[in-house]
Amino acid sequence: MVNLTSFDTTNILPADSLHGVGTFFQKQPLEIHPQLLHIAAADDWIFYILFGLLLLMAFIRYFYPMATKAVFSWFKVSGSRKNEENYSKQGLLVPSFLLVNFIVSITLLDVAIQMRTGIRLEEIISSTRFWLIATGGVTGFYLYNLLSAFLIGFIFDTGSQASLQIKNITLWAYVSGLFLTPFLLIYYYSGSGFVFDIMVGGLIILLLFKWFQTVKTGLFIRNFNVLHLFLYLCTVEIIPLFLLVKVYVI
Repeated sequence: MVNLTSFDTTNILPADSLHGVGTFFQKQPLEIHPQLLHIAAADDWIFYILFGLLLLMAFIRYFYPMATKAVFSWFKVSGSRKNEENYSKQGLLVPSFLLVNFIVSITLLDVAIQMRTGIRLEEIISSTRFWLIATGGVTGFYLYNLLSAFLIGFIFDTGSQASLQIKNITLWAYVSGLFLTPFLLIYYYSGSGFVFDIMVGGLIILLLFKWFQTVKTGLFIRNFNVLHLFLYLCTVEIIPLFLLVKVYVI
């Protein structure tokens, strides 16, 4: 008994040595507040779409260099009046992709505009109504431009002038989509307001350049009609420009 007592007393730690134990082993119940981590699944599929479009652009640029050159001939002095530069020589493959790229890029730009107004990306993506309105609106706007140019040319009997305007509208859509896609990819992963301003400002410049090309190419036509041009600008061009300027000042 003596040995056991001496063993117990010699192995009892001093009170001072247990003073700091409470800092490691919490004496009070530990409250845990779980937080939901944001998983950017919504951003993932946007990345895949934009990255896939860029890959297809590279594919077309490599295998169909003349088609790409024909699209960007819109910026040349001759503009769309040069008949030998036909972007649809490869059939419907390249024009179909460029049109789809335009619709997708403008729709995703609309998503970015909605986000800047305070709407969460998850709410936008889960709204079927938004996607129907957005894609339908972009497609309808493009078809409205083509139909307006055709009807104005039919009314004033200026078919050649309307044909150039239709080609000018088409090339503008193709170039706008090619311009927006890489910047949209950067914007969705940076959230930079500067990149957003570049996209909207670039679209405004491209729209103004389309005005310039419309007037310039029309002046070289024998049956150029000033009233045709005035009605075309009022019904087709002015409203989109005002909308873009409104977005730019958001």
